[in-house]
Amino acid sequence: LKYPDMFAASSLMLINKIDLAPVLDFDLAKTVEYARRVNPNIEVLTVSARTGEGFEAFFAWIRKRMAATASNAMTAAE
Repeated sequence: LKYPDMFAASSLMLINKIDLAPVLDFDLAKTVEYARRVNPNIEVLTVSARTGEGFEAFFAWIRKRMAATASNAMTAAE
């Protein structure tokens, strides 16, 4: 796994160009397995900028994180 420190510190692994996976020598399951060896809690989302696949889940992840950050900021301000 290249850059293990980056994976250890990340909460999300976003894999783009997933539409190319069937024609390339890319093993999604192995990729996720290796990332989770370093960070068992990392969330994994796949997207395709070409087809739009997966973006709704990615946007939902962003909204969830923004809401949690706003909630934490409000609690800290009180």
